[in-house]
Amino acid sequence: LPWTVISDVLVLDGLTLQIQTVDPTGLDWTQVLISATAQFLPNIFTGEFDFAVGLQKQASWEVSTVSGTYYGVVDLGSIVGGILGSQSSVPPALNAIQFSNFGVNATRGATGSPFTYSFYGSAQVAFPILDSQLVAQLYVAVSKTSNGSSIQLSGALAVGDQSFSLSLDLGTAGSK
Repeated sequence: LPWTVISDVLVLDGLTLQIQTVDPTGLDWTQVLISATAQFLPNIFTGEFDFAVGLQKQASWEVSTVSGTYYGVVDLGSIVGGILGSQSSVPPALNAIQFSNFGVNATRGATGSPFTYSFYGSAQVAFPILDSQLVAQLYVAVSKTSNGSSIQLSGALAVGDQSFSLSLDLGTAGSK
């Protein structure tokens, strides 16, 4: 039976429940985990994520964490276009950079409030400049809350023995 965590964004399927009870000194500690697979933002990610849902007992059992991983590859233009509906904020030279090793976290501010999510991925790229290659380690981080979306590109560029940090806000057109 599928479980909708975020409408139209995250519906968990293939749920497996794991319950672990530890009671060495009468603490009566119980950990509950649910593993599942799910499509997450299928307009961006073509495969399924592996998810883990942590439950914690307060007055009743509540979802404490929802996290997932995806090892496929997605280019920067598709990420930005899928979130904003347009790739116009991505400089053409960066549009085709392939990111992988994605993680996603869904959280909520209070019990019963809607979930918000963030996801991130990484890439190692080489930019040809004159007769050499500049190597960069890049990270993309996307956050979606009730207030809107944030898309940040960050990383470091190596030139010889020197390293230069870079940061680019891709959340709005004309970003620098």
